[in-house]
Amino acid sequence: MVHPIVQNPFFSLLIDTTQRNAGSTIKYHHSVENHDLLFGLNYSDWSSKGGNYTHNAGVKTGLSTIVDNDAYNFEAFMMDRWQITDSLNLIMGVQAVRADREVKSKSPIGVTTKNVEQTYHAINPRLGAIYALNQDVDLFASVSRLYEPPTTYQLDDGVNAVALDAMKGVVAEVGTRGTRSFGQENSWSWDLSVFYSELEDEILSEEDPAALGTFITTNVDKTIHAGVEALIHSKIALGDNGKHSLAPMASVTFNHFRFDDNDTFGNNDLPGAPKHVLKGEVIYHHENGFYAGPTMDVVGERYADFTNSYKVSSYTIFGLRTGWESEKLTVFVEAQNILDKDYISTHSVRTNATDADQILNPGAGASIYAGFEVKL
Repeated sequence: MVHPIVQNPFFSLLIDTTQRNAGSTIKYHHSVENHDLLFGLNYSDWSSKGGNYTHNAGVKTGLSTIVDNDAYNFEAFMMDRWQITDSLNLIMGVQAVRADREVKSKSPIGVTTKNVEQTYHAINPRLGAIYALNQDVDLFASVSRLYEPPTTYQLDDGVNAVALDAMKGVVAEVGTRGTRSFGQENSWSWDLSVFYSELEDEILSEEDPAALGTFITTNVDKTIHAGVEALIHSKIALGDNGKHSLAPMASVTFNHFRFDDNDTFGNNDLPGAPKHVLKGEVIYHHENGFYAGPTMDVVGERYADFTNSYKVSSYTIFGLRTGWESEKLTVFVEAQNILDKDYISTHSVRTNATDADQILNPGAGASIYAGFEVKL
């Protein structure tokens, strides 16, 4: 990876490293009477060797840091889908995790500037149930432990010689999914879930109070992530012969991510997460494979700082997509932001942002994408 990141009169950074990834998975599936058992092992390792350099317009001008980072992950898991009755399925599972992290860096003359080594391990249980109201509609619920060790990037971005804690917590979810038919050619389906999670030691990038404008990765005591996720899809026949149909679709997410009695930020919303996101479309289909229709993307307001004093406005953009598909060939064309609306797609986060901060990134203007897929 050769990546010029920043260049200004005071500082420049270019990353030039060789990264290697390897992984393996093995699973064993076995059914015993009304128990459907799954066992598995996952292993992966990652390394990054090289250095950070100063540069001028992408041309390296000097070595600033020698980098030698490694990460190893091992997971063992088992799950039992127990068919208690014809309608009730109980899901029990457990995961054992071990993760090793090594982040080492030196100056060009060999002086150690960072040396963080940490081993993370946890046992994560899960319990859930699926209840079939009938052959088309299910209700489900689950509760499980969350666990996520920091990445080497997060450790490298943290306080020198201090290993971050792994994020952990508990999440509960309830929901329903199903399909309903109305008429001979019409149907609608849904997938709705409500979730609530309490986290400890969530890993966030916060502004260094001793050096505003620079950021360090740190653990946050307690946070809450809650929300609703819904997907609704329908097929509506136009006429009695089934040659023409409409397929409306809407995917909606409502988020409520916040601090939980934080010493500094109280119960403020976590920045960066929009209040809601909606993606919808209404696509006309012909039986010969042709399709076309409008699309819509709506992203709600979100904060750009931890103090919740700077709010990024919501936006709505429209598009069109069309194409033709057969058993072996698909051709598509999609136009996005057809009204050429100005909007903020991404942004950085500050502790206390103002209008003078250069943290907003504009979204793409009107654009067209085309392509094809061939199945041999």
